[in-house]
Amino acid sequence: AASYGKLDAADADIMLFIDDINMGISRLSVKPSFAYAYRDNRAIGVRVGYEKLQGNLDNISLNLGSMAEGLGLSNLGVYSESLSCAIFHRNYMAFDRRGIVGAILDTEIKVKSGTMSILSGVGEDVNEYTGNNFSAKFCLSPGLAVYVFPQVCVSVTVGIGGLYYNYVRQYDSAGVETGRRDASGLQFKFNLADIQFGVVVHLWNNKKS
Repeated sequence: AASYGKLDAADADIMLFIDDINMGISRLSVKPSFAYAYRDNRAIGVRVGYEKLQGNLDNISLNLGSMAEGLGLSNLGVYSESLSCAIFHRNYMAFDRRGIVGAILDTEIKVKSGTMSILSGVGEDVNEYTGNNFSAKFCLSPGLAVYVFPQVCVSVTVGIGGLYYNYVRQYDSAGVETGRRDASGLQFKFNLADIQFGVVVHLWNNKKS
């Protein structure tokens, strides 16, 4: 499964309260997995993942009338990478008698660790901040699956949340801790940033008669 998204200044024209924006942000996610179907329409497996986010914000100002005059940001850059590992269970429910189209539900326990760098300023006045982050989640991802060939299936899933725990530690250029944040809770909502497209190939068909 994989996803890629990109946002630039042209995409932000619909944001009525943002003026003079010049930015570019991209996010890449690749998550290969292997699963064993222990019975019809049910499988358990392991998924590993790599995610990268990279962006720059040259200028942005907010147009909020008299509420906030001259409020804006400029000359920011961000780069982050993370690795994840998960154990998941997939249920499949066919919509037709042949099982070509169906709904899927992934139940997943995942841990993820990564780093982030933020740069602000220009020239000799650049300040760099780095951070380490860790998260653990128990999450649900419903979706759709279509068998384009008897043993090849394409799928799309959307994360809807679940139990989570996150911590972030931030450091300045000298390695001194400048901030930290810990958060945990239970949250359910459609996460548009967690839409995954995938291709599943069945390596063998050894169905019992």
